Amino acid sequence: INKGRSFSNTLAFDGRKIILDLHFKDSSERITPLITVFFNGRVVWEDYLKGEILSLPLESRVGKNSLEIVAVNRAVSLVKIEYK
Repeated sequence: INKGRSFSNTLAFDGRKIILDLHFKDSSERITPLITVFFNGRVVWEDYLKGEILSLPLESRVGKNSLEIVAVNRAVSLVKIEYK
């Protein structure tokens, strides 16, 4: 995800509480990435990425759920999206 750009995806869930794991690839840049995560149109996390995996407890909707990840201050590599 390039600096100032976003990645969007639509995910299908059954309305239960989930833990969404976003896996990022660590780069050798010295600047810690600032990430904003939107879930169903709401900001659910905005902070500097402290590790390669960001785990977010979320309330899903039945059916389609929107996910948007914004790289605020530098590019980041999103490797995988998982949920439990």
